[in-house]
Amino acid sequence: AEVRSGRVDAAIEHMDQSDLGSEVGVYERWQAEWNVAQALQAQGRLEVALTRIEVLLGQGSATVPAALDLRLRWLQARLALMLNGLEDGLSEQVDALLARIESYPPDGLADEDMRLLITEVLLLKSDVHFRSGDVNVGIEVMERLRSGYAKSSAAERSYMTEANYHASIGDFKAAQSTLSDLATLYPNSSLAPQALFEAALYCERLGNANYKDAIRLHNDLAERFPEDPLVYAARLKQGDLLRLMNDFAGAQIVYETLIHSYPGHPRRYAAELSRAECMLALAKDSEARLKDVAASLERLMDLPNLPLDVQAEAAYKWGFALMQMDARQQALEVYFLAADRFLLDVASVGHLGETGRYWAARAMLDLGTLLERKGEHAEARRIYRKVVAYNLPGRKMAQARANGLVAAD
Repeated sequence: AEVRSGRVDAAIEHMDQSDLGSEVGVYERWQAEWNVAQALQAQGRLEVALTRIEVLLGQGSATVPAALDLRLRWLQARLALMLNGLEDGLSEQVDALLARIESYPPDGLADEDMRLLITEVLLLKSDVHFRSGDVNVGIEVMERLRSGYAKSSAAERSYMTEANYHASIGDFKAAQSTLSDLATLYPNSSLAPQALFEAALYCERLGNANYKDAIRLHNDLAERFPEDPLVYAARLKQGDLLRLMNDFAGAQIVYETLIHSYPGHPRRYAAELSRAECMLALAKDSEARLKDVAASLERLMDLPNLPLDVQAEAAYKWGFALMQMDARQQALEVYFLAADRFLLDVASVGHLGETGRYWAARAMLDLGTLLERKGEHAEARRIYRKVVAYNLPGRKMAQARANGLVAAD
């Protein structure tokens, strides 16, 4: 119950106290340790999980069912690989575990347990060989897994393991192909949406000649798995890729569809901001269109829980749109709003990320330019010095402008 509620440390304390009082049977204790180890792994606390399993296995027990003992030994090896990499003896340990499982007589393990253990250890064995650089052997082990146990979860996940290897050596085409195979061979798998999404990302990394294929894969994901949480991200990526291909009209349609289809999505702001960027690119010198852009960005700034970095970007682009339509006084007010929000509030400056700092700096440099044009040199210097004081991008330019204003005065 503690594990299921996320209170893993409380579960560990309860188990340790029960163990000291010999209140729990050996079999139940080993089952509980399995559950705790899985929870610790999910939290990224691999070392704690591995230590507990090693202590448990070191104690040994003849009363523990073979399937549970073997499962914990598999988890021990898997955690060791994840935590320590290819430490001495791990490959031999995995080979010995597989041989031990396969040596059991037909009545020694239930068919379901035997199948699960063999497939998981085969997947682990292939991963060990990939990491050691023995790729051919790793592929052979995977082929044995896929041909002998094609319907197993491990066989499905083997395609993810293989794709990760290809990506690690920069072979994004092979990674994309492997993940596409997964989505084709296991169309109903829970991994298929993730495989399509990652395959599209690898297509994108292959360069602009592959953007159309990436868009197709994202579209495939959205059409085949319309309820999957990745659909929103996939459609966003479609829009981003269309923009990279200079198809701003097509991208705008994608973003508008997202906004209308997912009005309450926590990342609605991403579609709103990207839509505004498309509108800005298409506006050119049209004052009416530029007004629409400014209005859209103003509404975006009013969205609840808008991340600070996005606020900084939206504020700059709002001011920029106003500048494009020569509404300098309105632009000045927007940039002053940005200055008050991001530079005069010390806490906000500290929470700005790299992206937010970049857009805040651009807004301040434009604000300084507007102030100079109005002849308000003292105020412009103050803004430039804020850029320098907070070590924002463009600080050298800001310092040079501030120095120039001093000399001019």
